[in-house]
Amino acid sequence: MKSALSLVAIVLLLNSLSAQTQPSQEKVEKQGSLALSTPQKKTIAPKTTHVWSLALQKDQYVAVEVMEKSIDVAVRIVTPQGTLKAKFNNPMEVWETVRATWIAETAGTWQVEIVPSQTSLPGIYEIKWVARRRPNKSDWQTVEADSLYNLAQGYHEQGKYEEADSLCRLSLVLREKIFGPDHLLVAKTLRHLGALYQAQSKYSEAEPFLKRSLRIYEKAFGSNHREVANTLNNLVLLPPQKPSISPV
Repeated sequence: MKSALSLVAIVLLLNSLSAQTQPSQEKVEKQGSLALSTPQKKTIAPKTTHVWSLALQKDQYVAVEVMEKSIDVAVRIVTPQGTLKAKFNNPMEVWETVRATWIAETAGTWQVEIVPSQTSLPGIYEIKWVARRRPNKSDWQTVEADSLYNLAQGYHEQGKYEEADSLCRLSLVLREKIFGPDHLLVAKTLRHLGALYQAQSKYSEAEPFLKRSLRIYEKAFGSNHREVANTLNNLVLLPPQKPSISPV
């Protein structure tokens, strides 16, 4: 467990350092306190940050999900001391659910900041505080997997594909171990791996990840769902594969 905690700490530190390079928004609007398991739907304007508060005890595991209804956003986690702990977003996805998980090292009022991506139009998001508890082994692994995935997306956006690939595969292994092979977070990680290979024109390597992701989404949602459509969109962008010709 000690080595696992050390890895989590390193990943979160890198995540925090990366987040601190982001510029601040021009306007801040306080939205009040989040209530556990109670979703809140809000409209956010460009160049505006929405700030939500959470009262936490020391060493609690916390999970917050933000569904991007009609706008891409980043989720920033701020400690009671005002220090930026981490930033979570889906820069390579459009209108996804941003998942933020962390362990509260100190008790007090934490803040969840919702920051829109560069846009000239307002949009809608829905935020939900989904978990708060004393962390178990799986919770620590979940924080590690989510942080690895978040960093992988950042590297992907920067064109650092080798680093993104390694981190995304580590996240996939952990998520399969924690949730099983057919979980939605596994599907999301598979789709990201497929997109990574697409970006490098490695289409034959991208296809198996995307097809497996699609099977999981179709099993969970049926054929008429945004996640299914997004994954199909990735697949249709793959060029036709040349059939192999056996020697005579």
